[in-house]
Amino acid sequence: MPLVAAVVVSAPDAHAIPRFAIRTGLPCSSCHESPTGGGMRTAFARNVFVPRWLAMGTGPAEPDVTGAVEIGERVAIGTDLRAGYLYQNSPRAELADTSSWTLMQADLYLNVDVSRHLGFYLDTGAYGGFEAWAAMRPYGRPDHRDLLIRAGRFVIPFGLREPNHGAWIREGIGLGPTDRDNALEIALANGRTTAQLAISNGTYGDSFLDANGTGAERRPYEMAVSARLTWQPRIGPLRLLIAASGMANRNASTQNPIFVPALFAGSESATIGQGVNEQRVGLALGAALGRLGYRGEIVGVHDRLRGGDHRSLAGYVSYQELSLTIVRGLDLAATYEFADSDIEFRRGRVDRLGGIVEFVPIPGLELWATVRHSFGDDPDYLIGGSRDDVVVFAHLFL
Repeated sequence: MPLVAAVVVSAPDAHAIPRFAIRTGLPCSSCHESPTGGGMRTAFARNVFVPRWLAMGTGPAEPDVTGAVEIGERVAIGTDLRAGYLYQNSPRAELADTSSWTLMQADLYLNVDVSRHLGFYLDTGAYGGFEAWAAMRPYGRPDHRDLLIRAGRFVIPFGLREPNHGAWIREGIGLGPTDRDNALEIALANGRTTAQLAISNGTYGDSFLDANGTGAERRPYEMAVSARLTWQPRIGPLRLLIAASGMANRNASTQNPIFVPALFAGSESATIGQGVNEQRVGLALGAALGRLGYRGEIVGVHDRLRGGDHRSLAGYVSYQELSLTIVRGLDLAATYEFADSDIEFRRGRVDRLGGIVEFVPIPGLELWATVRHSFGDDPDYLIGGSRDDVVVFAHLFL
């Protein structure tokens, strides 16, 4: 197993699916190199989990990708390629619908074990999926207890990393496919408990610098702090996952994406450029019993605008999922999302219902289809701007 397999659990994230972690009782780091999930898979995922647990079949399967991505004992490569069809229906007649075939993701990963205690990871993608970090493990290879320290550019530890980046608990609050940040992180695992703490720039999108303001109005650097605590207990055959997350971001250059433009009058939008102090709090719960699985997550966001009348904004989003494994390799799921962009004034509520079919016929190939419908009192408050979404794609991965 490469050294930088980390301590816990683009276009869509690279197959970091929380329901699998809940169902198996394994931390997401069992299958992904990154502490926050997604990206390159570990040797365990390539050679054991994917062929024997994930891909379709009724019994143990022989892995057919062993060695295909491993160069000697210290270097491994991986890939994610997603291509498919996207349809988005706008709620306004003056705006055109989106109906297009598209290449959603093309990422190449490199993982290098420099020594037992030091590793390097690189992810370069076609659509801003750039991630690079070095990780140090003072105690060598992971065991029952593990400590990992990493520095570089990566996804910060917050919430469960839902694979569909269009979910409101991901892109809807600023954790989309390009929302990586320059950061320093410490992660500690002890049995079924994992704790992570990171200090970062607190930027949105694919920005490499904390470049707030312009010219003489440029503000000084003020960091963001994020943390996540995960516990995965078992009660007989019932497997549970309980997680709590928090983030404080001072002097962000814009409001959180949950606060859609419809919340602002014309003059108020100018105050955003003077800085935003933000706090996020998230709670997640997962449960699995045999073929059945449940996952729920809620995130609250509070932004305080530093300019003008120091206006304060508060909102929250939630995600619920019920899943059923028909046979190994074929999962069905129903989802419900809720968002309220303005708790104080009781406006901006939207709901979204969805369905997912996921099929993994052979190791290295995933077929995915999802349909979602949003509804609410005012289309101006739809996060992302679309009423109906249909996404169908094929995913090739190593």
